[in-house]
Amino acid sequence: MQPQSTDTTAPIYKLARSLYHTFPSSNEYSEQLAAAIQGWRSDAAGMGLLPRLEPVVKMSQERASLWPALVNMVQQVQQDPQTTLLFASIMESMPLIAAVERVLEDDDDAVIRFIDSLCLDQPQVQHDQVMASIQTYLDTLDPIKRQAVSQVLNQQRYQAMEDDYMAQVHHILNDQAIFDQFERVLLDDRVPWADRLTDVYQLIKTHKPEVWDQISLVLDRIEADLDTQQYSSYEEYVQKNFLDDGGQQYLDSEVEQAQVEHMLGSMNM
Repeated sequence: MQPQSTDTTAPIYKLARSLYHTFPSSNEYSEQLAAAIQGWRSDAAGMGLLPRLEPVVKMSQERASLWPALVNMVQQVQQDPQTTLLFASIMESMPLIAAVERVLEDDDDAVIRFIDSLCLDQPQVQHDQVMASIQTYLDTLDPIKRQAVSQVLNQQRYQAMEDDYMAQVHHILNDQAIFDQFERVLLDDRVPWADRLTDVYQLIKTHKPEVWDQISLVLDRIEADLDTQQYSSYEEYVQKNFLDDGGQQYLDSEVEQAQVEHMLGSMNM
């Protein structure tokens, strides 16, 4: 399957950006519009894309003004499954794309090339191929912008990692009060990592000692992932873990199947 051209990406991105900026926050966008896209992806009953998007888009007057353009766009992209996938993935990925857009200082061409580097319209692409594509893109940027984009990608990775591991711990503990304490302790960046581990150990051993072995396995995986911070840059991490060593899954979760299964959310970066 051949990747879509920049001519296809650009109009989708510009409409997605306009919609994104009608939301008060990135979280609200994710909880409403991106969630509607995800619901459409998983809907076995076959509810169409527009019926899922319409209630969200028409929640505000500013957003509703974009409805005709959105209808026209969806009707066009649905003529080709690959373009439909690209559309859905860009819509889902806008919080990440917007963060990259800010550090690129609204350079539309650079942002569109970044989107293309994610291979969002290629569901069968391998993770190491995505990473190589991103690295090729990063190499086109000047050092300052390359570092800024790398930081955004690292933040996305750590957020995805954090969400995934916290969900595992929540399931193991099966106790909201203890989980809240666990999360507070573990995510307190002001405290050295070793001290946080000691505090977590004491917490679990005091309140739920029977699950410590399971929790310790999750903590081991978190610590292993955190070891990537030893690299001086995102590029160095990608080079050593994907290009030199032949690839190890970097995007963990999904940034959702086709989307950085790749969104770098699915992001196992």
